[in-house]
Amino acid sequence: YLNGVAAYLDGRGDDAVASFRQALGTDRYWAEAAMALGDTYYHLMPTPAPLDSLARDAFVMASALDSTFTPPLFHLAEISAREGERDRARELLMRLQRGGAYASWTRHVAVMLRCLEGRLPAAEWRAIAAASPDEALMAAHALAGGGRQPRCALDGFRAILDAGSASVGTAWAAALGLNGMLMAVGRTRDAVQLLDSARAAISVRAYSFAVLEVYADSAFADMGRAAEAFAVAQFGPHYERASTRPSWAFGMWEAWKGNADAVEIIAARLAREAAERPTPRSR
Repeated sequence: YLNGVAAYLDGRGDDAVASFRQALGTDRYWAEAAMALGDTYYHLMPTPAPLDSLARDAFVMASALDSTFTPPLFHLAEISAREGERDRARELLMRLQRGGAYASWTRHVAVMLRCLEGRLPAAEWRAIAAASPDEALMAAHALAGGGRQPRCALDGFRAILDAGSASVGTAWAAALGLNGMLMAVGRTRDAVQLLDSARAAISVRAYSFAVLEVYADSAFADMGRAAEAFAVAQFGPHYERASTRPSWAFGMWEAWKGNADAVEIIAARLAREAAERPTPRSR
C-alpha cells in the first residue's frame, strides 16, 4: 500500500495501480486501498481502460466495504452529477451530509446539481466565484470532465474570470479550462481570443498552448508565430535555454511547421536532459 502511495505521489500511475491491486489481493476488505486505486484511475493516466468506469467501480467497492467512509461517496457523487444522473447524485449528496463529510464537499456537489437542474444562473456563478474562486474552479472542472456538461462548465470557468477575485494560478487554470471547453464545442475563434487575452492578462504560458492547438485548428497559427518570436528571443534559436515543458511544446510547433532539423535538435537535448536528470516530467 505504501509503495502505491509513493508511486501515486510521483505520478507513476501503472506502478500505483499494481501496488494497490497487490494490497487488495492481500486484504480484499481494505476500503482505503480500494479508494486509493480509484483515485489513481480518477486523477492519473494509467494504462488500463476505460479509466472512468474503473474509477467508479473502485469507489463503489470502497463504499461497499465501509459504508461510513465518505471519500468514495464524494467522487461517486461527482461522477453521477457529471453523467447527468441527478437522482443518484442527490442521493449520494444526502449520504455525504448524513455522514458528516466536509462542508466544502457537500457545497461542491450541491453546486454541480444546481447547475444541472438549471438553478444556477450566471449571476449566482459569479457570486460563488467571488466568494471562493477555488471552489468554483473545482466545480467547473468536475462538470467539464469528458465534455459531459459543457454549458455548466463554460459558465463556471467564465464566472471565475469575470469575478476578478481569483489568484493568478486559479485564473490561469480557469482560462485553460474555458479554452478547452470552447475547443470541445467547436468555438475555435472564441478560444483563440481567450488564449490571447489570457496571455496579456494572466500568463505568457498561453503561448505554449497556442503552439499545440494549431494541431486542432490552424486558426491558432498567427498566435503560434508570435509565440515563436517571443520564445526565440527568450530562449535562443532552438529554445535551448527553455525548461522541459516549453521545449517540448515548441518542438511540437517546429514539427507542425515541418522543420525536421529543429525537431531533431530539441529532441536530442530533451533526451540528454532526461538521462542526466530523470524526473516524471523529463521522462
